[in-house]
Amino acid sequence: FSVFPNPTSGSLVVTVPSFSSLNKNNRARIEIMNALGDKIMSVPVMNVKTTLNLSLLPAGIYLLRVPDETGNAAIKKIVIE
Repeated sequence: FSVFPNPTSGSLVVTVPSFSSLNKNNRARIEIMNALGDKIMSVPVMNVKTTLNLSLLPAGIYLLRVPDETGNAAIKKIVIE
């Protein structure tokens, strides 16, 4: 998956190319975690591209977690300015 723009100050677009295989049961979710690993946001994957509004989160480094087709998860670091 990919994220843009990173760093961001508001909206973040998450592109999940494997959306159709992920969302067979409507269970795939994008999760935002703080630096301690606490889940602070969870959003369903609704399409290949999902826009997240992160403007209410304080500036800092976060982790974005997206499941893959096998049930494992990929994690990327995002920066909110």
